[in-house]
Amino acid sequence: MKTNPPRMCLRIHSLRLPIISGSIFLMILFSALYSQGQTCNDLSTISLDADCAVEITPDMVLEGTPVDTSYIVNLTTMSGLPIGKILTAAQLGDTVRATITDTLTGNSCWGLLYVEDKLAPSLVCTNITLPCAVTQFSPAYLSNVLALTAAYPQVIENCNAYTLSYIDTWMDLDCNDPQDRSAYLQRVWTATDASGNQSGCTQFLHFQRVHAGQILFPDDVTVSCSNPLTTPTQAGEPYVTAFGKNFPLFSGDLSCELDIVYQDQVLSLCSGSYKILRTWTVLDWCSGQLITSNN
Repeated sequence: MKTNPPRMCLRIHSLRLPIISGSIFLMILFSALYSQGQTCNDLSTISLDADCAVEITPDMVLEGTPVDTSYIVNLTTMSGLPIGKILTAAQLGDTVRATITDTLTGNSCWGLLYVEDKLAPSLVCTNITLPCAVTQFSPAYLSNVLALTAAYPQVIENCNAYTLSYIDTWMDLDCNDPQDRSAYLQRVWTATDASGNQSGCTQFLHFQRVHAGQILFPDDVTVSCSNPLTTPTQAGEPYVTAFGKNFPLFSGDLSCELDIVYQDQVLSLCSGSYKILRTWTVLDWCSGQLITSNN
């Protein structure tokens, strides 16, 4: 007996959809998107710019790629004090709260921002040339006494606060130095800002050799017999002039290749007075020149 296989029936029902205008469709689409809300990053690190400030925009706080015009930013301290939208050195090293509000839906979220400075100071060193008779060469002396603007390096720091330190290395030179120097000092400067960022530069202080022909001798002086101040440091000694000042060559720890000695002859005068004839002799070790002078 044959049996026919069962028959399947398929019924198709037509479905009519309402026609939706373009503006209503976009509104529905936007509502669907905004109903999902927005998400803020838990913690972000913000580095201050070259002007030691940065304006916080929504994309710095929100996850994804938001449209900045749809959101407003409010910053507060952790205790709730308003800051505005711009972070500066006043917040350096602090954590602030950033609240992002959607202007279309009113939805908001917040995240934390840690403020830091990653830009190191920028230094420019300028070399200085001094006569070898200069025995003080600290930056303070060069700046305050000799009025040298290059005593300190030029520092550019985005957040202003920094400290300067330096390390000196002295180098004596022979008579055959091509730059005719007695010595030079290498001064390595380091600038450290408030965030610990560092940078440096190297400065050279060149001590120019003084030759016998450049030496000046002291003038004659008159002193009291009751308190005769006749030592070279009191009555005068050979010197050179630089920066509007006289630098003695006989006393002090000099780097100049000069040998200076003197000899006194005492000549008796009337009325219990006397005269000292002081003869100075200078030997220039590099040129071999020998000169003498009386006063």
